[in-house]
Amino acid sequence: MFTASALVLAVLVTSLWLSGLALRHLDYGYPVFYHLLDIEQTIEYYGSQNRFREGFEQTDAAQHRALFREIRMAIHDGGQGLDAIEYSLPDGRSVAMLHEAEIIHLKSVARLFTGFDWLSWGLMLLLPLILWSRCAGGVPLASLRVVAPTLLLVAAGTTLLVFLLGPKRLFYLLHEWAFPAGEQWFFYYQDSLMTTLMQAPNLFGAIAVAWAVPSVLLFMLIYGACQRTVTWCVGGRA
Repeated sequence: MFTASALVLAVLVTSLWLSGLALRHLDYGYPVFYHLLDIEQTIEYYGSQNRFREGFEQTDAAQHRALFREIRMAIHDGGQGLDAIEYSLPDGRSVAMLHEAEIIHLKSVARLFTGFDWLSWGLMLLLPLILWSRCAGGVPLASLRVVAPTLLLVAAGTTLLVFLLGPKRLFYLLHEWAFPAGEQWFFYYQDSLMTTLMQAPNLFGAIAVAWAVPSVLLFMLIYGACQRTVTWCVGGRA
């Protein structure tokens, strides 16, 4: 018998994955956040200071959006093509954007996304089995009114953790946990056009919010549908 917790987990991961899938096709909102965070000014200021590449401050907004899209596509393609990403200078020269340490890190990011995709597919395929198990056992699901307080408690705990540790410390801890020991994942703007292009970590915080809000809405819709399905099924067997 699958537990209610298993279903909540499956619905939560499915909601996150579907929300992320939509967001990735919108380039994670980069065109919008580019203006909201004034990323163009960041590039103009730090592009000329880069110690590995030249002339990035001469590129324009259209090229910045295109470069982000290329990185996004490469990450969701297992990291393929990262070394081929180039930017063009006004004199016609093309310059490879990413240096070796950046490519290594982005390939690790690609592996994380691939792992999340596989986990999500597995849980989405498991979801009908969980529903069948609940129906066969004649056990209805708790309503959203019962589940919501637990999720809110988790959200409140996470928010408290962020305040206690600080966003910066938590950001570092997550990276230390997620990436292989010895791999460089922190880059100064002067050492990384990738970091400059993304105004890291500010862009990641904006993306997290853009990802979380629709995920919550999707969770409510999917869980509500599951709860009604099981209630109908159990009621029909009574």
